[in-house]
Amino acid sequence: MKSDLLTIIIPTRNRVDLLKEYLEELVVTAGRYGVLVVVSDNCSTDETRSLTEVLSLAYNNFSVVNQDVSLSIDESMIASVAGCRTKYFMWLGDDDRLHSDAIKYVLETLLNEEPDILLLNMGEVSEGDKTYKASIKLENDKLYKDALQFFCEHAFNLPFGSFVLRIESYKLEFYERYMGTSHAYSGMVFDYLAWLQKRGVIKAIVSSRSYVCSKKVEKSWSSNRARIMLYEIPKWFDLLEDYYYPSSLIVRNQYLRKWLTFHGIFRAFRPVGQIKDFNDFDYFSPVQKRVVSLLKRLVK
Repeated sequence: MKSDLLTIIIPTRNRVDLLKEYLEELVVTAGRYGVLVVVSDNCSTDETRSLTEVLSLAYNNFSVVNQDVSLSIDESMIASVAGCRTKYFMWLGDDDRLHSDAIKYVLETLLNEEPDILLLNMGEVSEGDKTYKASIKLENDKLYKDALQFFCEHAFNLPFGSFVLRIESYKLEFYERYMGTSHAYSGMVFDYLAWLQKRGVIKAIVSSRSYVCSKKVEKSWSSNRARIMLYEIPKWFDLLEDYYYPSSLIVRNQYLRKWLTFHGIFRAFRPVGQIKDFNDFDYFSPVQKRVVSLLKRLVK
């Protein structure tokens, strides 16, 4: 396998315990296939730097990029790709785990099919005795040649750490306007695919098997859960290229119908009371704002 084909990039901040569980195992497995692993450390104050320094000395397919100042979610993820020199890259969350044959499958697919994006089915999340099955139900890998169809079917199936992209997607024109939505990585994907579609056809592949699982742990963004889920996610749908309209509006409204309910708002505001001022929540009606205010009082 060629070492210039794929880089796995792990943005992280103060999650050294999760890195200790899996990072070295991943580096060893990736090394067998000539795959590079890079940790982008967002100014951690725990022992992350010590761990990555040891690994960088031990393995020639591992390196670390240390950010000097703390970055936002979007800034950290975008900055992590800056030094990538391989044909494809894959973001992986520090709480994500690849199945034992995931890298082999990814490399074979990239070499044989040369897709613009490879979406890995995500599932089998362990939580005690429970197992969460693959999120996308397919009997066989599915090929898409139409960006709009891919968007309509998978707009919500692009969690961080689940897809492999061509490095040419990493351009300012594809991600710039999504900065501040916590989903620049999602907007970038669909802008890139729309750009390709206008020049011919795209090639997107979705795996039928689940090759990535995410540990059931507190998410690094959970302290800002309400703003991300109820404001920033709807916002990035509004920022999508006109190519996706009106499908982007339909998908956004489906999302809003799910979350802008008493139950949805309660889930988003765990812990309730994260946000004191709702003036910038464009999608909140006066009634929904009153519901949030009531929930805050109930949990005091």
